[in-house]
Amino acid sequence: MRILIIVTGFLLFAGCTAKPTYQKTELTWEKDIKTIFEHNCIECHGLNRVESRLNLLDERTIKENLWLIYKTVIQKQVMPPTNNLNINLSQGDRLKINSWIRGNAPGIGTGEPY
Repeated sequence: MRILIIVTGFLLFAGCTAKPTYQKTELTWEKDIKTIFEHNCIECHGLNRVESRLNLLDERTIKENLWLIYKTVIQKQVMPPTNNLNINLSQGDRLKINSWIRGNAPGIGTGEPY
C-alpha cells in the first residue's frame, strides 16, 4: 500500500496524467472537433508544419496522442501557446475537446468506455 501511495504521488508530481473518467458524448470528430483543430492547431500541427511530429489532420496520429492532447490542451492549457499567430482557443472549444476526448473520441476512437 505504501509503495502504491509513493508511486501515485511521484506520477502526479512528475505530471503524468491518468485518463479522466469516461463521459458519453454526442460530439463527433467530423461534426464538432475537426473544425476546431483546423482553425486553431494546424498552423503548427498540420499542412506545411508539423511541430513535435504531431499532425492534427491525421486521424491515426490524433488517436495515438489523445491523452497528450488532453494533457496539453485541457489540463495544462499550454496549447495553443502565446505566439504571434493570434490563435486563441476559446473555453467553449476547450470544453468540446474535453467532452469529446472523455467520450473516447467518437469518429476517431471507439466512443465507448475505456
